[in-house]
This record gives sequence, C-alpha cells and structure tokens, in this order.
Amino acid sequence: MRAARAIDRVLRFAVALALAGCASTGGPLSPLAELDDCVPTHDLAFESMRRQVVNAMNEQNLDLPEVLTGLEASARLRLTPGGGSMSSEDSKFLTRYRFIGLYGGTPFPVSRFEALRACMEQRYGVKIRVIEIRPP
Repeated sequence: MRAARAIDRVLRFAVALALAGCASTGGPLSPLAELDDCVPTHDLAFESMRRQVVNAMNEQNLDLPEVLTGLEASARLRLTPGGGSMSSEDSKFLTRYRFIGLYGGTPFPVSRFEALRACMEQRYGVKIRVIEIRPP
C-alpha cells in the first residue's frame, strides 16, 4: 500500500512538472526566434545573414530591427549602379555601425529581406525601417 501511494505521488509530481513546463513555453519568442520563424528556407544565404545579425547585435549593441535595416540597405546599395545616394543621416548610420564594409556583403537577396520585413511586421508587430536609396 505504501509503495502504491509513493508511486501515485511521484506520478502526480511528474504530471505537475510537465504541465508547468508546458505553461512556460508559451511566452513571446526572442527576436532571433522571430527571425528564424519568418524565414521559411534556412539555407546558406540565410545562415550567413543570421551570423551577421548576431555579430552586429553583439558588437554594435543594436537591436534586431536596426541590424536588419542596415543589412538590407547594404544589400540594396550593392545592386544600385554607382552605389546610389541616401540622406546624410542614413549614410552616417550605415557608416557608424559598419554596414558598409564589415557587415555588408551578405548573400541574402533583397527580395528575401522584403519578405522578411513583411513577416516580422505582420506576425510580431516589428517595424523595420527601409532606407531610401536613390540612383546617383
């Protein structure tokens, strides 16, 4: 009889512990988990861009939307013949946080940045600014 009660208590404890674990996983996702969730294809281009995101967030103390703004602008600049032009404020932002040079050059295409931006806003309410780049 004692053994049955002991087993019953252990089972109840295990169920309570499992339920507590399930309840704690329903919280908001981290910014990087949101990023991962918004990119359906995790290929080499995505993995390269994600590494750059993590590095820029850690090294420059920027949040995810700022980093994605800088990386997308850098990718769009590479596609603009002659480099394009932008506001002096945007140019200072890209230069100060080294998106022109160190963090630029991601193989993640502009079309995928556009889809990522739309997903982040629709699913998570995260607004990612777009830097206007004008042809020279």
